[in-house]
Amino acid sequence: MPDAPASPPTPAQAGCLSPGSVRVVDLARGQVAVIDAVDDDAGLEPGRAGVTDTLKRLGLCVGRKVQVDKIGDPLILKVLGSRVGVARRLAERLHAQPCTRSEAEPRAADGTRLTPLTLSSGGSRA
Repeated sequence: MPDAPASPPTPAQAGCLSPGSVRVVDLARGQVAVIDAVDDDAGLEPGRAGVTDTLKRLGLCVGRKVQVDKIGDPLILKVLGSRVGVARRLAERLHAQPCTRSEAEPRAADGTRLTPLTLSSGGSRA
């Protein structure tokens, strides 16, 4: 009887994670990080969407900057200007490189810091 095919290694097993990489579920509230690996399903049935596909549809893929908005189940992440709820069992498959405070601040193409626009309430229109 032939042996069952071996499941592919996770990014952590394959040594693909950077030294400072952590699971997204282990980040603190408000922390910003860049996703650097996603553990995929092993032995997925043909025609079924894998974890990677599901997370990509939510905008959560390698290279994407995310911010933890709420810890729990679901984990709420800010990505691409939206808040996304991700079941903890899926979020546990995301690995990310935490950003330093200066990397998390919005910057223009020339590197200058961007200040968020705030609208004042009230006032009269002329």
